[in-house]
Amino acid sequence: MRRTTRRGQIVLLLAVGIVGTIAPSARAGVPSQQADATWMVDARTWAVASAGGSVWVGGVFDRYLTPTRGSGPTAKGLAAFDASGSPASVTLPNLGSSPTVFDLSLGPNGTLYVAGKFSYAFGGKSRQNLVGINPSNGAIVAGFSTPGLKTVLATSDRVYAGGRKLEAYRLDGSKDGSFQAVTPKIDPSLRGHDTPSQFRDLVSYQGDVIAIGQFDF
Repeated sequence: MRRTTRRGQIVLLLAVGIVGTIAPSARAGVPSQQADATWMVDARTWAVASAGGSVWVGGVFDRYLTPTRGSGPTAKGLAAFDASGSPASVTLPNLGSSPTVFDLSLGPNGTLYVAGKFSYAFGGKSRQNLVGINPSNGAIVAGFSTPGLKTVLATSDRVYAGGRKLEAYRLDGSKDGSFQAVTPKIDPSLRGHDTPSQFRDLVSYQGDVIAIGQFDF
């Protein structure tokens, strides 16, 4: 399924798995398989991004853990690590009491966009599920209110947000009304069960937005 937009196209793909190999010429740069003794988080993680001099991790955790699994500082749903693997010197944004972060996307404007299921305050208003932060210090710089999300993709002029449907937002946080929302569907006759339809990941490729997830058409 292909849906035309002003600047390219939305290309929908059903993800069934990709198997690849590393070319011999590239193997010399493969990192060591021996894990470093670094800080951790205490529960499941879903996303990772390098931004603002830190490595940002999103998930459903509550705090940092030391390299020996000791209890560390609070980090609810979002954490940042420095080059040594220790908690970075940033102020983590408050995403509510039980946040889940499913995806991260660093925009060309230097803002790190965080998507999932959470709530926060920005500009005197309560916001939810999508936020833009300055990855150098953790400050919230853009506020959005969206349905629960699984994935986000920031481009030069839009932030695409996907979950039960795919929508587009302007960089100032407003919804882009010129973009017709894409709603994926599951065909029970093909699957024999009611799998929830949803977008799970987005990537920009040669002017198109490639969307994968759980859907048939």
